[in-house]
Amino acid sequence: MAGSFQFVYQLLLKQRAIPASARRVGQVWNVNLNFIPSKRTVRQRGRTGRKEGKKVGKRTTAFIMEKFFKGTGPDADVIGKTFVAGDIPVEQNFQARYKAFATSTYAEMTIVGVQRSDQGTFQLAVAPTGSGSLSHYVKLVVHIPANISDISGNQTVPEGTGLQLNCSATGEPGPNITWTRLSDNSSVTMPMMNISRQDAGGYRCTAYNGIGSPSSKDVYIDVQFPANISDISGNQTVPEGTGLQLSRSATGEPGPNITWTRLSDNSSVTMPMMNISRQDAGGYRCTAYNGIGSPSSKDVYIDVQFPANISDISGNQTVPEGTGLQLSCSATGEPGPNITWTRLSDNSSVTMPMMNISRQDAGGYRCTAYNGIGSPSSKDVYIDVQFPANISDISGNQTVLEGTGLQLNCSATGEPGPNITWTRLSDNSSFTMPMMNISRQDAGGYRCTAYNGIGSPSSKDVYIDVQFPANISDISGNQTVLEGTGLQLNCSATGEPGPNITWTRLSDNSSFTMPMMNISRQDAGGYRCTAYNGIGSPSSKDVYIDVQYPPAPAAVEAHTLTCQVDGNPAPMISWYDGSKASGTVIANGKQLKVTKSGCYTCSARNSLGPSLNHTYCVTSMKPSTETPTPTELAMPVKPPTRTPTPAETSNVGNLTVPPESSNDTAVNSTAPQPLKQQVALCGLLCAVVGLLVHV
Repeated sequence: MAGSFQFVYQLLLKQRAIPASARRVGQVWNVNLNFIPSKRTVRQRGRTGRKEGKKVGKRTTAFIMEKFFKGTGPDADVIGKTFVAGDIPVEQNFQARYKAFATSTYAEMTIVGVQRSDQGTFQLAVAPTGSGSLSHYVKLVVHIPANISDISGNQTVPEGTGLQLNCSATGEPGPNITWTRLSDNSSVTMPMMNISRQDAGGYRCTAYNGIGSPSSKDVYIDVQFPANISDISGNQTVPEGTGLQLSRSATGEPGPNITWTRLSDNSSVTMPMMNISRQDAGGYRCTAYNGIGSPSSKDVYIDVQFPANISDISGNQTVPEGTGLQLSCSATGEPGPNITWTRLSDNSSVTMPMMNISRQDAGGYRCTAYNGIGSPSSKDVYIDVQFPANISDISGNQTVLEGTGLQLNCSATGEPGPNITWTRLSDNSSFTMPMMNISRQDAGGYRCTAYNGIGSPSSKDVYIDVQFPANISDISGNQTVLEGTGLQLNCSATGEPGPNITWTRLSDNSSFTMPMMNISRQDAGGYRCTAYNGIGSPSSKDVYIDVQYPPAPAAVEAHTLTCQVDGNPAPMISWYDGSKASGTVIANGKQLKVTKSGCYTCSARNSLGPSLNHTYCVTSMKPSTETPTPTELAMPVKPPTRTPTPAETSNVGNLTVPPESSNDTAVNSTAPQPLKQQVALCGLLCAVVGLLVHV
């Protein structure tokens, strides 16, 4: 088996970024000729290698020489040869596009950018050591896209004859030739028999062999046939003075010449005909001829018409509303014109005669005569419809301020236009607008009257309300009443609109209502009546009430408590309602003005120590009518003065107020009620004794 090598090969096309449709000669494509030995061959090489005593890896191979040839036989061109595995050196004339590679089990040659000249047989010769050589051949066929090399030129043929169009092409493999009609891409078989005018047009020869894109070329056929008038204008009716184009169309190849002649005198006529007169009425012949066969001709007739013209129309009219009216209009023209009437205001149609005419029918009317020739003829007439005056709009009732001005508006319809007048309803006196500096005497009704001499006058009324500020016209005088009785204070006022009456107490501006029931001494004082209606400023007057009552102890009006503390820096003093320095602060400062009985606590504090609290209690006292006993005149012994400890944060202050300055109000400590009364009485007696000693 030495020297008997079997090889298999594989032809591969490897694309390098080129679309599959570009497999043409000259494109950058690689052809790899791969020579792959079979497994049996590899084993055979291994045995040969062992005979030579060389070892490669796990297998042994003989030293070989491999050559690539283009062609066969003694004239074949050597492409490259090698004695070792790896890249095979390529001969100079093949180096541009040929590359080769070999191993002990594989050989490959690559052709870069296949060309048509590369087609042929390639040989791989393998010469193993110790045996003869072995050759293997690969045939490379280069596919060439189809290309049309020759085609018939454009053809001109008579209708009814036959035609053979020729087309030849080159390519590998040999291309298929097909013919198609360009107008609809339908297939056509050559030769073409009995050609008709519908066969005129373009034909495409396409050659394709599956390589690259198909090749195609076009040829055009001109089919000649006699002239024939296929279409012509019908008989014509045209207005005098207009132009006319008689249209026609004719078929034929070559295109026929078209002429027009007048039938009456066989004279030539050029289209279009300009400024047609009535003498142009009659027949005209169209003739088409292209030199093939006989001329084709057809005739058409012209009827010349005249436009409509209005010859007479009614003059302008004045009619009373509710009557009827016939407007007349006559016109000439051929054919006889149609007469129509339209309203100018909205172009609506109007039928004559007009019945029961209303004011809305006043205006212009147009008579139009038209017979379809030229432009319509029209003339206008105007109708004036007379109707009585009628007030269409008037100012509404007015409310105005005294002293201002006023313009009352009144508009009316009527034909002829009505005259507008204003009168006062109270005395029927006339006046003019606008009204200046209106007074309250101008309040009342006013009448607008419109009249144009037709029918009866039209009138409407409007009323004026004149507003002026409230003014108190009467009020009760000052009053003296007994405590416990009732009292009615009266107050009346003028104004427009009617004013609202209110009463307020002067002492605190509080509101109250009349009558006053069960009057007390606290109700004594001034009261104000106020009248206001939203116009200008309110009007007010005052009245005073004196309330009489028997003698009685005076109640506490007010008293000022002083927090008896001192400190440096000056302490901050807060007052609380009650016997503790807690809750809401009711005042700040050393003094507190009180108007009711109860206990009040002041709290003093600065930055040097704890707060110091004093509680003062105020009670009402009745004046004493008895001589105090010695016990009642005894004065309490004042405790020794000492500095309070931090734990002593609250003291109770005792204060006795003389009746003349305190209105029988006493200030005492938070002791039980009997003790409070004794302390208060003792304080009062001590004050009296002090005054006597001083005297």
